[in-house]
Amino acid sequence: MAEAPISKKRKRGNPNRKTGLIGVRKTGKKYQASIYVDGTSHHLGTFDTKEQAGIAYDRVAIDKSTEEVSFTLNYPKMSDHER
Repeated sequence: MAEAPISKKRKRGNPNRKTGLIGVRKTGKKYQASIYVDGTSHHLGTFDTKEQAGIAYDRVAIDKSTEEVSFTLNYPKMSDHER
């Protein structure tokens, strides 16, 4: 019986120690979201809450995930409709 191929899919994203969210950092009273894709950092915007910034990150992470690379989400249980 043949063995199933080992998945080489790489997970991306580590939470920021201060915000607890991936791709989200606090700047003053606002939160900035960014994502690193294909060797380039992409600024996603500045938001009033860390939740808004985390959702912005998740939207792009879902769009940029491929068979080889998937991004870890901040809110994996949130539906696309809620996002």
